[in-house]
Amino acid sequence: MNQRDRRPHTESDRVPVNEIRARYRDILEENIERRYSIRVAEKSTFYFDGRANSLQDITLAQTVDSSDWASGTLQVQWYGQLGMSTTASVQVLVRNAYLSEDDPRMYFQNTTAVAASSTFIWSTSARIDTAAFVPPIGPQLRVVLRFSQGAVLASAQQAVQLGVMLVGRPV
Repeated sequence: MNQRDRRPHTESDRVPVNEIRARYRDILEENIERRYSIRVAEKSTFYFDGRANSLQDITLAQTVDSSDWASGTLQVQWYGQLGMSTTASVQVLVRNAYLSEDDPRMYFQNTTAVAASSTFIWSTSARIDTAAFVPPIGPQLRVVLRFSQGAVLASAQQAVQLGVMLVGRPV
């Protein structure tokens, strides 16, 4: 294209600077919100068998990036249960996790939880449960749904319905 083919800019071609800033601000805020507000499980149903004195862990998220979080909150939306025995309980745990830089197949996690939800039992009604993170928060987090059957054998399959979200505050 040579100089003669170019048309001159007119006033209508120009976009006001404030409008450009507003567009980029919206995009930036949306990206920041996605990074610090992580939906781990949308309203989901989880099934467990009822073997007496059993402990079952389901990993909901393996390596959530928390490298620049100063603090955080675990939010659990408890919708309900189906067929849980009187000795069964459910809890959501958040633990620090680390992938080895030398060997990415090596995965480490702390045994103590950074955050733990309340323990839900058969009589728990629908509610939202929150738990603040207890420092230190590692560079990655693992979210686990823990089901404990207790001493009484369940007569049928048991189910819980819940949603899980992590909300982090940047450094």
